[in-house]
Amino acid sequence: MASGTATVKSVVSGDTLVLVGKATNGPPPEITITLSYVQCPKIARGPSQTDEAFAWESREYLRALCVGKSVLFRVTQTVSSINRTFGDVLLNGTPVVKMVVENGWASLKEQRDREAAPDSEALYQELVLLNAAAKAGNIGIYNNDEAAKKASIRSIDWTTDAAKYFEGMLGGRKALSPSSPVVLEAVIEHVRDGASFRCYVPKDSCYVSFAFAGATCPRVNTPSSASSENAAAPEPFAVQSKLFTECRLLNRRLNLAVQGVSSGRGEPMLLGTVLHPRGNISEQLLKAGLAKVADWTLALLPKEGVLALREAENEAKRERRGLWADAAPPTADPACRVFEAAVVEILSGDTIVVLEGQTEKRVTFSSIRVPRHQARGGTSDPFAVECKEFVRQKLIGKKVVVSVEYQRGEGKDARQFASVYYGASRQVNGKGGGKGQDIALQLVQEGLAVTVRHRGDEPRAMGYDMLMVEEVQAVQKKKGMHGPQSKATAATSVNDVTSDPKKAKLVFATLSKDKTYKGVIEHVFTGSRYKVSIPSENVTLQLALSQVRTPAIVKNAPATTDGDDTKAEALEEGEVRENPLVKWVEAGKRYSRHTLLQRKVELEISDMDRNGIMMGKVYVTTEANKSRPVAFSLVELGLASVDKYAERRGGHEITSLVEVQNDAKTEKRGMWIVPNAVPSTVKDTEAEEGDDAGDVMDDAAAKNMFRVSLTEIYDGVNFAVNFVDQPNEGDSQLLRGQMKLAEMEEMMGAFAKDTLDGGAEEQAVSASKGTLLAVLHENPSPPNDEEPIEQVWLRGNVEEKVDNDRVRVLFVDYGHRAVVPIKGLRGLPEPLKHYAPQAVACTLSFLRAGSVDTEAGVAAARALNSIAWDKPCLIKVHGRERPAATGKSSADGKATGPAKLEVSLYAVDSYSEEDLTHATNVGVKLVRHGFVRISATLARKERGGSRPNRRGGNKTLPRTVTSNETLHELEVAQDLAHKEHVRMWKYGHPGDSDDEDEAPRVEKKEGDKEGAKK
Repeated sequence: MASGTATVKSVVSGDTLVLVGKATNGPPPEITITLSYVQCPKIARGPSQTDEAFAWESREYLRALCVGKSVLFRVTQTVSSINRTFGDVLLNGTPVVKMVVENGWASLKEQRDREAAPDSEALYQELVLLNAAAKAGNIGIYNNDEAAKKASIRSIDWTTDAAKYFEGMLGGRKALSPSSPVVLEAVIEHVRDGASFRCYVPKDSCYVSFAFAGATCPRVNTPSSASSENAAAPEPFAVQSKLFTECRLLNRRLNLAVQGVSSGRGEPMLLGTVLHPRGNISEQLLKAGLAKVADWTLALLPKEGVLALREAENEAKRERRGLWADAAPPTADPACRVFEAAVVEILSGDTIVVLEGQTEKRVTFSSIRVPRHQARGGTSDPFAVECKEFVRQKLIGKKVVVSVEYQRGEGKDARQFASVYYGASRQVNGKGGGKGQDIALQLVQEGLAVTVRHRGDEPRAMGYDMLMVEEVQAVQKKKGMHGPQSKATAATSVNDVTSDPKKAKLVFATLSKDKTYKGVIEHVFTGSRYKVSIPSENVTLQLALSQVRTPAIVKNAPATTDGDDTKAEALEEGEVRENPLVKWVEAGKRYSRHTLLQRKVELEISDMDRNGIMMGKVYVTTEANKSRPVAFSLVELGLASVDKYAERRGGHEITSLVEVQNDAKTEKRGMWIVPNAVPSTVKDTEAEEGDDAGDVMDDAAAKNMFRVSLTEIYDGVNFAVNFVDQPNEGDSQLLRGQMKLAEMEEMMGAFAKDTLDGGAEEQAVSASKGTLLAVLHENPSPPNDEEPIEQVWLRGNVEEKVDNDRVRVLFVDYGHRAVVPIKGLRGLPEPLKHYAPQAVACTLSFLRAGSVDTEAGVAAARALNSIAWDKPCLIKVHGRERPAATGKSSADGKATGPAKLEVSLYAVDSYSEEDLTHATNVGVKLVRHGFVRISATLARKERGGSRPNRRGGNKTLPRTVTSNETLHELEVAQDLAHKEHVRMWKYGHPGDSDDEDEAPRVEKKEGDKEGAKK
């Protein structure tokens, strides 16, 4: 390239230029030319050098004159020894050297250069005149002012730390706003790659590195971690992007909009935008396909700048330019789709459950990270509570548009990440419109979430760029987690009494029955039982609707209830029966979950059961901004029925509920499509008040009973029973070791025949307390009966020694006591010692009777005898009075004694299905006729949620019925007896002073049984 046209790429010094030609099938040719005939002051090129006087000014004159312009050039001489090329350069037809000399920025060299270009003599003579004039005028390098000369020599900081330099630029501020950057005038001295360069800042006389914010270009040299053979190999399109930037920025004096500083590994660099008169160089690089958007620095740019860069990159992708020429088209993720749904639950600040059709789906917000919320135990991150509450207020119960953008994991572990929009309909399947509001973007704006820094090839949220921008603004405004941590909601200890009846009792005592509380439904257990938090009281409790009941079916397990639902049907082990109400059990729970969960409600608390479950009403606000009881909605849809006890109490709301229920029955809505569907253990037709109110049961309830016969009556509420049928293995925890009494009698008969009868010699036995022995028992004959007294051998447990010849024993298989002579005792073989006592002591739940030493006590015992003795009976077990007693004999023959069960006793005429449906509740009947009464202490403990134990133990048995329901039946009967002044109520209330002491009930001694039965 001896001569031709070129563009001035850069100016090295006051007399040297770098020219670049046109590219043809590769990088364009370059040549460095030193102007002939002249010499300028030497400029420093590193820390070891120092500028000569006016060297910088000389170079700046030539740079401002020529850089970026088209010139004509001619090479006049090449000196290989110094590796320099000399020549002439013409700008707009005028020799550049002539303008330099005329302005005094170069001095003429010796005559020897003229020999290389003999045809330039005229130019040289002209330069001589111009140089003389410059000297005479003291201009340029010929300025004789010593102060000016000294000032022209720069003191340069060659190794400026960009981070510290940026800190100084902030002027005390902690961060810069994307819309208000610091403007810095600089000269671009060296381009490293298309997006980074080294520049000189004249006002501070320092060199600093700078890079584009929001864009990155391929590296000209790969990192040092690359292998040695290709360590210097540039990345694809690295050379082109570097040349693109050099041709537009190199040696230009421009304003840099500094918006931040890099914080990663390597040399710190200022980050920002070059304010070029012709536009944003970053956008041009992206449009040409020579750069990619740098997500990690997008946040430094203003909103409009981010969108412009992303659009430029998308244009290059569409046109397949540069880096995107061979890029494979994006493959559609099968999980990616757009659908409309309703939000039914907020799991955390970034994860929700939505309902699409009838299917619930778990969705996580794309590209954001929120403070972790610990539901139980651990400590939540600051602002985790605010984040979840923000999402709850914005989304719960609302229609949203879910745009799934990527999925992590496979199968059951798959998690779908999506952008979620609310507030307006978004286009779905080509229909609709209106984007709505992005909940993830709002979280970032409020400082309650941060943006995930994705790698270049990772999928991300559709509005990822805006997330980056809004995060920076939130940081600058110190919002949420970006501000003082003290603004976060302090971790408070909420009084959770949902699983602690004792605590619930204390809370219930502080709540007002006449006050309406505002709360939030935290969890739905059944259609009518919920976990509710009351912020004003700082408490979380269980609440069941007191006016209605929803079905609750449990298979292959003892029936249990939660205080508000129908008693579950216990199926025999291995038996599987399809209950027609199962569908409506789930339907009721699903309805409450979809309409109440995490919604704000108003509630009234009126009562509490012994499990610590509050009873009351729940009100929700309808779309018409009116308050409506949840019970009405459940009954109206046929998902619940009116509670029989609430119906008895009556009232305006109950009357309305009954009318709504009748309409649901007529139209066969919900569970009423099933014939005779009553989610209650007592038939509606038998729930009327009367003499025997509540003393009958339906056939479904009878299936939960155990058939028994009474073997002993101690007083009006205490007795012993034998089981008619051997209990199933599924009942072993309750009645372990029980068998048919006839089997035990047969074994004792065989033992007596083989061992004791026939004149066997008497053997000395230990008659110490607690020893299980064979006892000779005399069955008395009726009066005037001439038959001899029958003697049989029974198993007996020695309770005490009466004198030297007699002991008191408990016949463990029948429950009665007797004083027998010691000579009538024999030892038992090992097998018979280990069978459990077949007589099980029982007490009527919640009831007290007078002592048999009193006239009233004897009357109560005789009433029990007349109702249940020698009749088929059933018991329903509520619990066990003494947990330590297991009824088993120890290895040495010492029995611990039968454990007393708390039961409801039913008397029937026979065990036929027809008679079972008309079973008489013995306890209710005794209360109704004034023989016994409810123990105030036991009832109070039941209401307080702790199972009463008269002997200091804790309950050990699972509940098989709703004891609270039993107590309700007894209370109804007692109210009637009290109003009618029957027996013990003849003179008003008998008083409860004896109740407070909870003294053990007196059990009759031997001989009392006969008096009770007469």
